[in-house]
Amino acid sequence: MDRFTLLIVEDEAENRDRLVEVGEDVGFSVTVSSTPEQASRLLQDSSFDAVMSDLHTGGKGELSMLKQAKAKNPHSMVIIITDSSSVERAVEAVSMGAYRYITKPYRFNELQNLLSQVRDQCLMRVELTELRHMVEGSRKSTIIGKSPVVQDVKEFIKRVAPLDCTILLEGETGVGKEFFARMIHGNSPRADKGFFAVNCGSFTEDLLSNELFGHEKEAFTGAVKQRPGIFETADNGTLLLDEISEMPLTSQVKLLRVLQEGSFLRVGGAKEVAVDVRVIAATNRNLQDEVAAGRFRKDLLYRLNVIRVAIPPLRERVEDISLFCHFFIARFSAKYNKSIDAISDEAMNALCGYDYPGNVRELINTIERAVILADANSIERKHLPKRILAGSRPQESTEQGLSTLAEMEKQHIKRVLDHVQGNQTQAAKILGIDRITLWRKLKRQ
Repeated sequence: MDRFTLLIVEDEAENRDRLVEVGEDVGFSVTVSSTPEQASRLLQDSSFDAVMSDLHTGGKGELSMLKQAKAKNPHSMVIIITDSSSVERAVEAVSMGAYRYITKPYRFNELQNLLSQVRDQCLMRVELTELRHMVEGSRKSTIIGKSPVVQDVKEFIKRVAPLDCTILLEGETGVGKEFFARMIHGNSPRADKGFFAVNCGSFTEDLLSNELFGHEKEAFTGAVKQRPGIFETADNGTLLLDEISEMPLTSQVKLLRVLQEGSFLRVGGAKEVAVDVRVIAATNRNLQDEVAAGRFRKDLLYRLNVIRVAIPPLRERVEDISLFCHFFIARFSAKYNKSIDAISDEAMNALCGYDYPGNVRELINTIERAVILADANSIERKHLPKRILAGSRPQESTEQGLSTLAEMEKQHIKRVLDHVQGNQTQAAKILGIDRITLWRKLKRQ
């Protein structure tokens, strides 16, 4: 991905040069104009991701240029620079769709921070658009993530999902195993049938049997009528058995029969019920260890582990944190009727430096909390919980001389850039990330 584009409209050469310097430092590809009329001609041929204009360049030209910029690119973000005598026109510009106005005298670091927010919102818009196309364009691809490890899992799922075999998902708590199970279902011949999920750790032994297999009338006290279980309800569809390691041994025997024979007995029943259900099992434990400890049947493990899919923890897919953040900032901002449209570099650095023992679930909860606490349009470091700030990885090498992950990443990026003689497009392709992500990583180093 190329850098985002910025048009600067400023008639004073010295200020124009300083603004160009700030824009390029933030990461924009900058085009300059000395008058609104010249800018208007540029806008006839090109659209810009952002426009920054000083109101003292004369007349109502900037407001006409604003309309033209928004007509050319509705997402174009316009920043107005004004003095105290022109604040009313700046407010008018904001009412017409300008992103912000900034009054003189201003500090260049203030303007730099504002441009950083603009760049981040441009990035958020691109990533959200890509994600929306991915999710809405096909129900078969609903996993958020562009990191190489996630891409490998997604490609593997696309290969095995149509085969209708039993699949075992392994991964830590909170990695989103149900989302991957739904992706399997969506890529299978059963995609137009039902998807059902049962958490095996949420029921006692008797209740789990009743939940899975149903019961006959008068099978026990209170059974006033026959009740089908999840297996019957999921006939011809897909059933996810989450936390399969928590399933009692007696229920494991019944499950094994369903997998082998395609039939079962309802609780209190004497007649076999035939079903055709694809079973996906999920666990956060090592089932081989559970077998060795006598808590899980070996024969059931063999039946479940036809295809094994390992879901990577969030700490192994740091590249996806930004995408998660942008997606859920937009979602929770809408939910809580807020206008959060940016996240500061400091906050993003802290989020990317944390190990997430709770994985994706913990990140989502963190973003929801930050959106609730945010008192402006941007999520800042102060909106993050103390555990995130305290648990962020250090950016420098340790005293013992061992490199942190951040330092190792920095060294690897440098080696790749040296290999391609500084070509960031080629480097990003080798690293498996887009150019904007690479640029942001370089800025943090």
